[in-house]
Amino acid sequence: MKSIVFKGLLLVSFFSLTALQNLQETNTFTGFYDGHEDYGYNFIGEYDDGSEYTMTFHKIDPKVADSFDFDSDALLGKDFEVTYKTEIKTFKDEDGFDDEKEIITILAVKSL
Repeated sequence: MKSIVFKGLLLVSFFSLTALQNLQETNTFTGFYDGHEDYGYNFIGEYDDGSEYTMTFHKIDPKVADSFDFDSDALLGKDFEVTYKTEIKTFKDEDGFDDEKEIITILAVKSL
């Protein structure tokens, strides 16, 4: 009986940890579309003081890409609310040292 309870507890713990690992923190950005380059999709945002900054998204969810054609010029200058996630990828550089790269992926887009 004890082994059944123990195995059940292990199974619940495993699923709980797996579910927590799949949770992703998302952020929201508001700005206008400034075009697509080889390195990503550029949007221009505005700080509270009125100065502008560029936000570059490296990847786009395929569902979003099906709904919004950010590879064309038709959306240039249009305002959007973008929901995104940020991942840190670790890789080896040419000298064999660990290096990190931030990958920002568009998860959802809302036209404003």
